[in-house]
Amino acid sequence: MLAAATLASISTASVGTISTSATAASSMATLSTAASLVHKAAAATPTPPPGPVSFWHSMGFSAAGGQVMELFKSGGPFMWPILFASFIGVMFLVDRLVSLSREARATNKMLKSLNSLASEPDVDAGRLEATCRQFERSPIATMTVAGLEKIEVGEIRNIESAIERAGQAEMGRLEKGLPALASVSNIAPLIGFLGTVWGIILAFHVIGLKKVVNPQDISEGISQALIMSAAGLSVAIPVAGAYNYFTTRVGRIAVMMHEGAYILTVLFSMMVGDLAEPGKVPAAEESERPAAKGGDE
Repeated sequence: MLAAATLASISTASVGTISTSATAASSMATLSTAASLVHKAAAATPTPPPGPVSFWHSMGFSAAGGQVMELFKSGGPFMWPILFASFIGVMFLVDRLVSLSREARATNKMLKSLNSLASEPDVDAGRLEATCRQFERSPIATMTVAGLEKIEVGEIRNIESAIERAGQAEMGRLEKGLPALASVSNIAPLIGFLGTVWGIILAFHVIGLKKVVNPQDISEGISQALIMSAAGLSVAIPVAGAYNYFTTRVGRIAVMMHEGAYILTVLFSMMVGDLAEPGKVPAAEESERPAAKGGDE
């Protein structure tokens, strides 16, 4: 009886184990089926096309700028003069851009003020001085001050000469920095061309040293030649454009200065005419007037 009970228990345990194994096998089959369905769904979903590659990435540049430094080093020794020329060009470009913009606005406003003063019947030196202080950045203000300094002489030609000399000095100040920009725009491509010749010399030197030449042997010299040519032109082109732009701005300011000089001549002629009236003789002329003869008698 005991043996029979033991066999019955073993049989029941075996049946339970077989049932558990069947359940596990069923679960594995279900997971395998689900994985295959997911794989088929992923394969059926179309893959989006890759985004467009930027120009700089296609050329081998990254946002970190490491490739730019490597390119600069590969350019050879003539890259340093080109870099120095670019610094000079940027410095004068920023200076002329700020200065000419301010002076052009001030000159335009002062020219309008002079036109309004010329339309009035009475003009005195005090109003001209106030206008000069208001638009002191304008070259016409300097010309006006030069004319006011000569107004006591009482001769319009002396006033015109003072205005003309002040205008010439202001033109020299407006053109400051333009020769430097012109020099950079001319010298930078020449330095690049010199670097190109230097790279070609290196390439042919390697060819002369070896009987059998591989493309890799002369690639360094050719690369230096092309890099330095590109660097020189990259500096010269924007600087040349800036030089032409600033020359045009200076020409426009010069036109306004000529118009302002004409208006100042009219205004000073009116003021000198008023001073020449009886009772308004300048102090310089009054001091030179001879003494009355009645005192000597």
